[in-house]
Amino acid sequence: MGVMLDKYRSQLKQLLPPGLAFPRMAGTNWHRVLEGIAAEAARVEDRALDLLAEMDPSMATELLGEWEAEWGLPDACTGALSSLGDRRAALLSRIRFVGDQTPGFFVRLAASIGYTVTVEENVDGNPKVWRIRAPETTVRWFRAGQSRAGDSIRTWGNDLLECAILQVAPAHLTVLFAYGEES
Repeated sequence: MGVMLDKYRSQLKQLLPPGLAFPRMAGTNWHRVLEGIAAEAARVEDRALDLLAEMDPSMATELLGEWEAEWGLPDACTGALSSLGDRRAALLSRIRFVGDQTPGFFVRLAASIGYTVTVEENVDGNPKVWRIRAPETTVRWFRAGQSRAGDSIRTWGNDLLECAILQVAPAHLTVLFAYGEES
């Protein structure tokens, strides 16, 4: 803010009319008035730059709640996510979501929320049954730059995966989940 403050102070002094009524020297009352106006202008510019960063949901912190409300979050799958990284991931997943009925889509959907899965089609010869294979327990770790103070160091579980997949699975499809080693 120091550079912006100097810039605004200099600009304000240049706008003053010439003469003794408007001294430009430091330490005068008029200089202190200009200092206050320049500080406020620099603060407003600072906040405007913050707003530009908040326009990108992957960087939002102050406006994350508004972004979530706009996109219908939290929902039945996400619930009340506590970590900043999980909240952003859920939001970005919702924004980027384009539905599909291919196994690749479900693999990408799982990856977007932090899970590594494979999809088996035609389980037991039935084309309407798919099996989603995932690790027995998926651990999501605290990540510098995406998480913040107060977030859990790690979280685990597969409830979010099941809910997200079942929420968008075609009605004619039965989805089975298998965790751990392949049998």
